[in-house]
Amino acid sequence: MSGWSSGSPVQRNRARVVVGTDFSEGASCALREARWLAERAGLELQVLHVNENGTPWRPDSAAWTWLQSAGVDPKVLLVRDGLPWVEIVRHAREVSAVVIVLGSYGESGFQAMTLGSTASRVALRAPCPVLFAAHRQERPLSDETSATSLHLL
Repeated sequence: MSGWSSGSPVQRNRARVVVGTDFSEGASCALREARWLAERAGLELQVLHVNENGTPWRPDSAAWTWLQSAGVDPKVLLVRDGLPWVEIVRHAREVSAVVIVLGSYGESGFQAMTLGSTASRVALRAPCPVLFAAHRQERPLSDETSATSLHLL
């Protein structure tokens, strides 16, 4: 685990939604859906970024802005070093996550599985359900829906 975390110490008795992020558009959709789910279900939101290149990484102003634009307090950002799928699954186990939320880039089921994406590896090994948020621009927004399509595995 990286030596940096802006979050407070883990509370063992709180149910958590873990959202993995690479700060991409797909991850933005996942973050919005994870925040929505956490707020409505009374769950703690944890945003996890995995640094896979081995060099020390600290959030910069772009990362803070990205979180704030989604309505998320930057204090929930956690950073770990390693392979994204391994660290996402490990973190979910460690904090007893009730769901993992990830962005989807619109690959079909078979294609995603054969490509070996982070999302499909997490889904195969996760200790809890995995929710995929796929951005869908053609769907109109209302108070009850968002701009994403949710898929639970």
